[in-house]
Formats: sequence, C-alpha cells, structure tokens
Amino acid sequence: MLGSLPLVLPPQPHRLRSLVDLAAREAHVELQTVVEATGTLTVLELVRAGLGYTVLPSILVEGEAQGGRLQSWPLTEPDIHPCLCIATSMQRPQTESTRAVLKTIANILRDRSRG
Repeated sequence: MLGSLPLVLPPQPHRLRSLVDLAAREAHVELQTVVEATGTLTVLELVRAGLGYTVLPSILVEGEAQGGRLQSWPLTEPDIHPCLCIATSMQRPQTESTRAVLKTIANILRDRSRG
C-alpha cells in the first residue's frame, strides 16, 4: 500500500530513508517520494499541510496522533527495525568506565529483546 501513496521522506543518506528504501526494494515496491525534507518537524508540517504521507518511528508521532492532528498506522509487511551499532576506537584502549557502559547497554538490549 505504501507504494501507492505520495511520500514526504528525508533525502539519502538519512538512516530512516535508507531503511525505508531497503524495505521497499525487498518488498518489490516502488516508492513515490514527492518531497524530500530534512528535519522531523519539517516533515510533520508538510504532512499536516496535506502534501503526502511519511514513515517515522511511532514515538515521534504518538502525540500528534493522540491530539488528532495526524493519523498513524503501523507498518507490518515488511516490519522495519533499525539496527543499533556501537563503535569504539581500536587505537585507544577501552577504559574501565567504557567497558562498564558497553556492558550495561548490552544487558539492556538483551533484556528488551527477551521481553
């Protein structure tokens, strides 16, 4: 269904745009991007003005939807999930603090994936 809608999306190489484009390719869907805009507030304003639809994380549109300013629907086929990566320098030794933070993040992500 997304392929039949006029879309307002961020330009490449924006991470969200890359995820949406990849999901569309995998689903063999050609997207109709009518406006490319940077900044979530700008994208939402263009959607509110009726220029098209967009794809955003639900946390960014919950307030708008609850306030009746926008309608939102979850994407289900395919489901889009971002990949989270943490990079550290190979030229600097990790400090004890860095290792503790990385371990905490890993534990939080592991616990969320189980729940």
